[in-house]
Amino acid sequence: MAAVPQEDHSKAPNSPILLIPLEEAPPLIEEKHQRESGVEPRRGVTLDITRRIAEKMGWQTQYKTCSFNDCLQMMETGDLDFMGLLYRGKTRERYLRYLEPPIHTEQIHFFHLPGKSITINRYEDLAKYRIGTITGVKYFEPFDSDKHLRKFVVDSEIQRFKMLLSGRVDVVLSEPWYFSTIVEYLGLEDSFVRANFSTHGEDVYFTLSQRSSFLKYEQAITKVLKEMIDTGEVKGMFDEYGVLYVRPIERPLYR
Repeated sequence: MAAVPQEDHSKAPNSPILLIPLEEAPPLIEEKHQRESGVEPRRGVTLDITRRIAEKMGWQTQYKTCSFNDCLQMMETGDLDFMGLLYRGKTRERYLRYLEPPIHTEQIHFFHLPGKSITINRYEDLAKYRIGTITGVKYFEPFDSDKHLRKFVVDSEIQRFKMLLSGRVDVVLSEPWYFSTIVEYLGLEDSFVRANFSTHGEDVYFTLSQRSSFLKYEQAITKVLKEMIDTGEVKGMFDEYGVLYVRPIERPLYR
């Protein structure tokens, strides 16, 4: 995976370089427009927050392009240092250090094509349908560990939407704001229906690789994160992209 040269040249040449993933996931990370224009720096909620943290810490940033699942594998091997926005998971905790506090609280909803006889009012209703998911993505429990559900896994959102539109899966699941953004990005507005069932809010985090040399800065990073949340700086970044921001609070996860 080729690394993109660091964009922040304002730091001293010997300042630490934080290796971060570049994944096509608007509005979290928007690469397509920037790749075509070749002018503006890559943007997105995740990148903006990451760059702001690096700026406050006096670090440079350097990208490595990867799919979501490959990004996780690179965090496991230490080829990346820092990644967000991720749900907690027992498997991930073996190679990721989750930074407190969580940055945002999300809900998961289910979507299907209109005109279909699909009714999802409770978790148990999911057993009736074929569900499209993305490789490596954690959604919620018990969904992630449920072996009785018919889950069809693909590597990208484009593949998942093609499966839904062609009838190879019945439903897909996503955060509503992210789903809406992808739908608009693909020019498929008004093509889907949201089911009644949703999860309770689950927190997402920024993480450090357990093999990263930046682990020694964990306390300093968490202090910066908390300040950015408390001052409303994080909310402002979400607002800029039209993403509904929900500040994390203590709440039970879906069971």
